[in-house]
Amino acid sequence: MLEKDSLGVNSDYFLSGGNSLNAMETVSRMEERFGRTVRIADLYACRTAGRLAACLEEDGPAGQEDRRERAGRITKAPRRSFYPLSPMQQGIYVQSYLDPTGIAYNMPGAFRLSGQLDLKRLEEAFCRLIESDAVFRASFVQEAGGIHVHIADHVEFELQRLEGGDFEEVSHRFLAPFDLSRAPLLRAGIWQEPEGAYVLFIDSHHIIGDGMSTPLVLKRLNAAYNGEELQVPFSYQDYACYLEEKPEQGHRREQEYWKNHLDQLPERLLLPTDEQRPHRFDFKGREVKVALTSEESAACDSYCQKHGLTGYMLFLGAYGLLMAKLTGREDFLLGTPVAGRLHPGTGEICGPFINTLPLRLRPESGKRISVYLEEIRDEVTGLLDHQEISLEEIISLLKLPRSAQNPLYQLMFSQSPVDEGAFSIDGQPMEYLFLTTGTVKMDMTVEAARTGGCYSFQFTYASSLFREETIRFYGRCLRQILAEILSERDQELEQIAVLSPEDYEQYVEIPGLLTTPFVNLPIHRFIEQKVKQAPDCPAVVWHGQTMTRRQLERRACGLAALLKEAGVKPGECIGLGFTRTPDLIAAMIGILKNGCAYVPLLPSFRRRGSPICWRPQRPAMFSVTGKRGAGCRRICPARRLRPWSAPKKSLRM
Repeated sequence: MLEKDSLGVNSDYFLSGGNSLNAMETVSRMEERFGRTVRIADLYACRTAGRLAACLEEDGPAGQEDRRERAGRITKAPRRSFYPLSPMQQGIYVQSYLDPTGIAYNMPGAFRLSGQLDLKRLEEAFCRLIESDAVFRASFVQEAGGIHVHIADHVEFELQRLEGGDFEEVSHRFLAPFDLSRAPLLRAGIWQEPEGAYVLFIDSHHIIGDGMSTPLVLKRLNAAYNGEELQVPFSYQDYACYLEEKPEQGHRREQEYWKNHLDQLPERLLLPTDEQRPHRFDFKGREVKVALTSEESAACDSYCQKHGLTGYMLFLGAYGLLMAKLTGREDFLLGTPVAGRLHPGTGEICGPFINTLPLRLRPESGKRISVYLEEIRDEVTGLLDHQEISLEEIISLLKLPRSAQNPLYQLMFSQSPVDEGAFSIDGQPMEYLFLTTGTVKMDMTVEAARTGGCYSFQFTYASSLFREETIRFYGRCLRQILAEILSERDQELEQIAVLSPEDYEQYVEIPGLLTTPFVNLPIHRFIEQKVKQAPDCPAVVWHGQTMTRRQLERRACGLAALLKEAGVKPGECIGLGFTRTPDLIAAMIGILKNGCAYVPLLPSFRRRGSPICWRPQRPAMFSVTGKRGAGCRRICPARRLRPWSAPKKSLRM
């Protein structure tokens, strides 16, 4: 599953690349291979193959059957004049007609190809793809008996030749609403950039696919383009028929879990908005992307490995803290999508399996970060173990009113289930290009993704409620909260700093100076704050060399440590015998860090017969080579230092 030959029976699953997404596929494969199942919570508890095998032996066959009853395997549905909709499709169908934009449930994407492409061959590959899977020939028709799925024997498809001056213009022309009563609910187009590269546009309706379907479609498209035979043992209508005949016993357990878990339902979480909330949600949205550096991403991975978390759990915890700080709430619901591919064989079926369910977070005052993240892990595993229920069923179970918007939550957090850089066609890598629909289904959604070894967060927000600068501020706060968690201080949640140093200066310090005309800080503390705000900005420029703020602070701390080792006490006077070099500034700051005063020394200063007479409390501590250094050492003993020189590479603290 993890494709690592070095793993053994005692290798930790989650420290070896496992996460909450591939854990679901692992559970499904175990059931298919051994006829036995475990819950996601058991996988987190056991973590190794050896302990998991011991757990299964203790439970025995009967115990396993009692823990999760499954109504057999998915089989090929008999040919019918129409087929039922799955609960997921029913919800999407209703919401699609409530969407005034008509494209909120489109799933567009674009891919830049590095080499040449045979367009006729590509069009034929799409036709073979559609013919091989009934879900691409499905239409959704309202009839006397309700809404039914009709599967056509053959549908027409044409690869659109797109024209336009730039990517944004072509994207706008390509995006269009789907008519759910007409198949195929899949379209594609090709555009050649002015530089010559091809860009493939693909769009489908969410009612026939989800994010996990995208890699399957591209994999099959690549096989068809190369002339390979497409093997599709089951289609989505087989799964829908399976659900229709499935016994309700196991389903009642899911209902009982959610009824108890959402007992005393918290009030729906709503963020403070920049604009007045309209009477009717307009589904118009925009995007803001916030990226972590490679160092920050590596620190996130290390933290997760150390504490037995997945990246999703860490980011969810940070996002929940941000929402708590913004609203003052300590008990609320967020939405999150789950894979939904629990049954053997569903991993290779294209269709809308991904289900959105509520997560209940409690970032209460007095709770420490470690305890809070443990609760996040338990909450996520509980949700994954009880995901065989649709959101519509939960809403009905709780007897909540249904409208154009979700009555449980208006904020959602998710993590991209696929690696956006892993797609190819005919051996050519396909570079994923984000294609926006300009829509959003709720107030705000945040998707974490990993590309090229770095994590990023895609904020999609209702443009009628929020301004772009507000969302960018939320992104900076999220990064700051992550930094606080990664510091390993295990603070109480209310002690976590939300504002970045830059925002603290802009929104707290500078407004404070309007009433207090000075900064009530020692100069070295003020410099420390500036280092945090922009560590790589130039601090000292000298003879073509540049010392950054970070380098200056590091040098000053080193010199301050020398003073402390020498037994310097606060209040003492320390002599300086430097020429005008970056070390002069660093030494002045280092002396101040010890609570001392610095006194410049010149060779002309004599102990007797000089208008300027000074007897230091202790010998001058700092000097450099050269005439001035030699002259100062004649006045009193001094500590010689090697002069600072700019490193070839900028140092990181």
